[in-house]
Amino acid sequence: MNKRAIMTISMMVFFGLMGCTAGTYGTKTGAPSPPKYAEALDLYNGLEVLSEKLINSTKVSAKAERIQKIAVADFIGPGDRVTGLGEHISDKISVRLFSSGEFPDFMERRQLKQVLQTHKNELSGYFDRDTVRQFGKMIGIDSMVIGIIKDLGSFFDVTAKIIESESGRILGMADVRLIKDDTTLGLVGKKKYAALSISVDPAVAGKVVVGGKQGYLENGVVTITGVPYGECQVIIQPQGYDPVRKSIAISSPSEAFSVTLESKKYEVRFQIVPPDADLTVNGENIPLNSQGFATIKDLKGQECSYVVKAKGHQYKTESFNPAHKQSIIINLQTKDPFYALKNKFFQKFKQMERRQDFSVRLWTDKNTYRVGDPISFYFRAQRDCYVNLVNISSSGDIT
Repeated sequence: MNKRAIMTISMMVFFGLMGCTAGTYGTKTGAPSPPKYAEALDLYNGLEVLSEKLINSTKVSAKAERIQKIAVADFIGPGDRVTGLGEHISDKISVRLFSSGEFPDFMERRQLKQVLQTHKNELSGYFDRDTVRQFGKMIGIDSMVIGIIKDLGSFFDVTAKIIESESGRILGMADVRLIKDDTTLGLVGKKKYAALSISVDPAVAGKVVVGGKQGYLENGVVTITGVPYGECQVIIQPQGYDPVRKSIAISSPSEAFSVTLESKKYEVRFQIVPPDADLTVNGENIPLNSQGFATIKDLKGQECSYVVKAKGHQYKTESFNPAHKQSIIINLQTKDPFYALKNKFFQKFKQMERRQDFSVRLWTDKNTYRVGDPISFYFRAQRDCYVNLVNISSSGDIT
């Protein structure tokens, strides 16, 4: 083989090696496959992964030593309510956490709901870090698992956290993606309803509106059925008391809500003939003005009573409820012709007073007189007018 042939072969080998090297550099290395838990999983496998991740997250920095009695709250979502999917996840997470043996004490889910029911007035919403810190110790747990489910279009994203009751710190956290299949969609779409019993103290009548449904209090109690799970607006309009508006969380088939009512204050106006009568309301003397009017403020919506007395008239006593009656007109009856005529003049005067377009003032030189004393009358009017004085005897006759 001559030198030219050897050189040609050597060059071919060299360029061949370079070509192989260039080909190696030009090949893109494929991205590493994502871990299994980052993929959307079916419900069963997703809960296995979520539970395992949640348990493992508590082992970091020996945090598991601080977790004693634990409970699992209902997972919220999708949206701001508890769905069938949220309840199912919470139930199965409870089973897996208990079976792991990592937690010394565990509050069963049914027991947790019973305990929460007794604190319904304080816990108006679902659990978050603040409410776990505020109420966790009160209901007897050291930590709580809370979770949220979000609908991210092609899958459901589930996040779970373990919150320490005393500090509100996160002791563990995990997430998983769930496939949207017939099982998960069916649980989300399954509507859950509850019966809500409402009681008020005092036991009065009134109207109740719960999520658009109406009911009426009987002896202070009403039960509204078909209330959907989630945040629910409750409006109570009790007779004689201030209305109550409250947002509560419906998360179990049977819910109860009780409230102590605040008395509503009312203003009641009295108009009495004769105007010089004595008015007593609830044992308290109420002065009348010269026209026989009186206004009483801050009366509670409960049974009250009044007594009206006047010389020469039959007295009147009656009970009333300021919640139902804020204007009371009283005309005392009399058989004395003098007082009867006097009252007629007063009522006629009131009618004329409403129609007159100018004022007239009439007065005497003294307030009281003895028989035979002269009486001096004075009057002042905004316009020219006549004044007729009429003398009426004690029998009611004009003399």
